[in-house]
Amino acid sequence: LSLTGGNRQSSVTPASGNCTWHCYYSTAIECNDKTLLPVDVRVYSPMNDSALPDLAVARVIGRAVKPSDGGMQVDAYVLTPFPGDPVSSEYDGHLPEMTTAYVWALGTVMTGLEQKSDGKSHSFNLAVSEFVHD
Repeated sequence: LSLTGGNRQSSVTPASGNCTWHCYYSTAIECNDKTLLPVDVRVYSPMNDSALPDLAVARVIGRAVKPSDGGMQVDAYVLTPFPGDPVSSEYDGHLPEMTTAYVWALGTVMTGLEQKSDGKSHSFNLAVSEFVHD
């Protein structure tokens, strides 16, 4: 994913008073119909860490939720940026050839298989449960 708008925020646990830092990023996933689904990514950030520069590309593994009225939220437990300077003209040449995002989920299939308007793709509704930050 190509990440933008990186910013660090702290939160304090009321009961213990412990402070935890997270980095927040914005990105998008291109769907089969070529529409863009906005994605907000949150990842734990050590206290002295800094946010990645805009357009840094990273492999992101995490828990995701897609509310019916908005974009996707990902609570990342692995965020590995690809090395290099994202504003360099050579940066894209060093990235792996991955043109699609992958999503894995375990859940219960709630509908039958439906063919999409492109005549090739199929879909079904999947009910999953997983905690993702609010």
